[in-house]
Amino acid sequence: MLRAGVTNRPDHEARRITVVAGGTAVGLLSGLVGVGGGFLIVPALVLLAGVPMASAVGTSLAVITLNSFTGFAKYLRVLDAQGLDLDWPVLLAVAAVASSAALPATVSGGACLRRRCAGPSACCLS
Repeated sequence: MLRAGVTNRPDHEARRITVVAGGTAVGLLSGLVGVGGGFLIVPALVLLAGVPMASAVGTSLAVITLNSFTGFAKYLRVLDAQGLDLDWPVLLAVAAVASSAALPATVSGGACLRRRCAGPSACCLS
């Protein structure tokens, strides 16, 4: 293990098999149904592997980011092969607005979003 002080215990092998089986089940389900496995892999990491919730969510977000960049790179090659191009000014403007909106939410710990979105979300849920 990567953590200091963790020793090999007999139950590690059973946990490893459980985690591999859970990951295989999530992969098969997401491949067959065509849905993202993020909503399944987070509970699997928490319940089967004993990963803390924040680490499981972070792992899922890292995988989503890598998949998104891979798809974007492939899409750029397809467009280039067809002689097309993206509207880069619009793409960069949307990215700038999204990033600038995410920064205050990150700094405040999401308090500004909870304050501003409490009304609309409460209306939608009732």
